[in-house]
Amino acid sequence: MDYWDDQLVEQGSIVMAQRRAAVAAIAAQAAVLHSRLSGGREALEVIYRPAFGEAGAMTIAEGTSVAVVRARASPTNWARCGARR
Repeated sequence: MDYWDDQLVEQGSIVMAQRRAAVAAIAAQAAVLHSRLSGGREALEVIYRPAFGEAGAMTIAEGTSVAVVRARASPTNWARCGARR
């Protein structure tokens, strides 16, 4: 299973990095549009928060690896990690 866990971490890290970049791009545009819509009275903040904790608290690969190890340790929680949680 270690090989597959490593593959999951590697591929999952790529997906999460792309999600982070996409959210950052959307956030910048959304903030400008929201400010225009609210006449500058409100600010919008869009943040990507991965399931394993705050983005930047650890590397994406570390966080993904921790999530896989935790899920493996508790088979009943396997379906709760990732997008289907």
